[in-house]
Order: sequence, then structure tokens, then C-alpha cells
Amino acid sequence: MSEQGLGISLIIGEQREAILALAARYGASNVRIFSSVARPEARQESDMDILARFDKPYSIFDLVGSWFDLTELLGRPVSLVTDDTLVQKFEKMSSGMQCRYEECRRLPARHACLHSGCRVNAHHEP
Repeated sequence: MSEQGLGISLIIGEQREAILALAARYGASNVRIFSSVARPEARQESDMDILARFDKPYSIFDLVGSWFDLTELLGRPVSLVTDDTLVQKFEKMSSGMQCRYEECRRLPARHACLHSGCRVNAHHEP
């Protein structure tokens, strides 16, 4: 039997409002916790993974400032991810999912592309 890890309430405790206020100060909203803390599988030394949306144009200083202040507030390492970063990552991942040859694009999704060097081979079963 595995031991239950720490969850959101044990990690952030009474700091929820302070986290939201800090994020708002840097122009961030819709702050979400994900990964081991959200599942509750975190250990005492686990980092806090935070996803936030920046509602206005932001600079690297906003990102680094909010990351630094969150790390200081929580007393643990923080990974700060923005919504637009995830969108860019998914777009990049999905761009390699379609073969450049028209005949392959017409095949059902579970068919592998047979063209040499096509990245679709890695994503579809024959």
C-alpha cells in the first residue's frame, strides 16, 4: 500500500489569497496548480507546478518576478507555465502529425505513412 502524498491544502495552506494577489500584481489570472500537488502525490521536497494566464502583454521581468516571488512565498521551488506557452507547445507537437504527401493525408488516422523521413511514422500504428 502506498503512502498518500501532500495535496494543495497542505502545501499552500492559508496562502491561497496571497498567491492570487501576487499573480494579479504581475498581470496573471486563472492561476491553477497541476502535477503532483494537484493529484495529491507531492512530497515535502516537491516543487509546485503553477499554470497561469497573463491577461495583458507581459515581459520576461513579469515572468521572472512572479516566479521569484511565488518561490519565496511558498518556500519551495516553483515551475511557472503560461497558457500561451502550452498552446505553442501543442501547436508545435501537432504540426509534425501530418504527412506532406496528399495520398497519406487521405488515409485513416491509424495508418502509418510509408514515405521515408516522415515523422508521422512515429505517431501512428500500421
